[in-house]
Amino acid sequence: RQIQNGPAEANVTIYNLNMNNRENLYFDRFNFDGYRKFEIYLGYSGQLSLCFKGNVMECYSVRKGVNFETHINAWDGGAYYTSGWNSRTYNNKSPKKQIEALQGEVTESKVTVGKISDQVDYYAYDIIRPTAFYDNTLRNIENIAGEEFDVFVENEKLYVMNKNEAREGAV
Repeated sequence: RQIQNGPAEANVTIYNLNMNNRENLYFDRFNFDGYRKFEIYLGYSGQLSLCFKGNVMECYSVRKGVNFETHINAWDGGAYYTSGWNSRTYNNKSPKKQIEALQGEVTESKVTVGKISDQVDYYAYDIIRPTAFYDNTLRNIENIAGEEFDVFVENEKLYVMNKNEAREGAV
């Protein structure tokens, strides 16, 4: 996890898979059409907790000395950051409804709404006429929410939260 509002990254190296598994685990970093789910669960005694959920951005195998290494690079909501795009006009008065409409247009990724703060409607400006958007979805949402709010993706859920709010759940 990172402190900055960027995608969390997972870099995993698996050693000495058999040849069939190595050949099946490949994903080109320049393939923007595909979505490959990637999840990491960690824990003890069969009690596993989700540590990372995202999509594979790149996967390949190399030989180093006597070992074969399979490298998997995944981003939390990576397809959302790279492919989320809006290019249409919306007619919503409430900033919260506007954000939900923008989010609903992104079908390439599996990111869903985690929490959009109710305070967005209080702090952000009311939208008095139809608004046209032509930009990255995350950037559009950040512009609507304003500087008082953090916009981030965690475990493929979108959060728009005031800087004094916290996510529900255990740490």
